[in-house]
This record gives sequence, structure tokens and C-alpha cells, in this order.
Amino acid sequence: MNKIFMVGRLVADPEAFTTKAGDAQSRITIATQDNRVKTESYFFPCVAWRTNANFINTYLKKGDLVAIDGKLTRRSFVSREGKTLYSTEIVIDAINSLGSKRDSANATAPTASHKTQSIDQAFPEHIVDQGVTNTPAKPAPVKYEANDEVEWLGDLKE
Repeated sequence: MNKIFMVGRLVADPEAFTTKAGDAQSRITIATQDNRVKTESYFFPCVAWRTNANFINTYLKKGDLVAIDGKLTRRSFVSREGKTLYSTEIVIDAINSLGSKRDSANATAPTASHKTQSIDQAFPEHIVDQGVTNTPAKPAPVKYEANDEVEWLGDLKE
């Protein structure tokens, strides 16, 4: 099985490309940190196509925290000097934005592009069903320590 799940930050703004066939492509590099050795960082080149590429090119910037789901690929090509070179990269199948450093720095001043609503604010007419109010339960706070293994994406804290 070839499956990668990774959480990290973009080290630069995405590089947007369009193929001759008109497909969108985005190239990013994600930096991750070793949980055991906090001073150790790793950088992974990633590529996304079509819908994922459009999302990345439109909404993500340097420093944004993302979760990706993808697969590891290796391709080869011949350089101008005639030497065969190899490239290893992650092909992104799904990507989720987990926030940005800009959002946490401007926590008191939300921007229009990052407004959030709860489901009962967005769809108030669907909350009451046969006289019973369905309000979402608040999740229990997650206690995270550096040595704990992260099993759910919701367990991650900055």
C-alpha cells in the first residue's frame, strides 16, 4: 500500500502551472517537525492536480498549516546533459487547511475570507424538528503532551 498522511506548513507560496491540456497543477513544499527531536525538520516536495491544485493556488500561502493525504511517487527524466535524474514527490489526493499564522496573529480581527459559522447559525430553519432542538454538543477538550501519539487530526495543537 502506498499511502501518506502528513501535517505541516507550506515553506513558500504555491507554484501554479497549467498543462497543455488545460489541467491545473500546483507545486508546494511542506515542512514537518519530528515529534521526538523538536529541532529536526523535514521538507517534502508535493504536487497537486486539478481541483486540489485550484484550492491550493487560490487559498493557501506560505506558513499555512495543512493536512495532506496522498501517495509517494518517483519519476525519472533525462537532463540536458543526457544524465538520467530521479525525483521523489508526494502526489496529493486530498488537502485540508488547518489555519495559518496570519489567522492566529489576527485572532481579534477576522477577515471576510475566513469567517466561520456554526451549523445552527448557517441553517437556523433546519434546527427544530418536531419540537426538539438539535444543538451540537461541545467536544471535550483534548489534553496533548509532547510524547503522546496523535491518532486524530483534532488532537493536534500548535
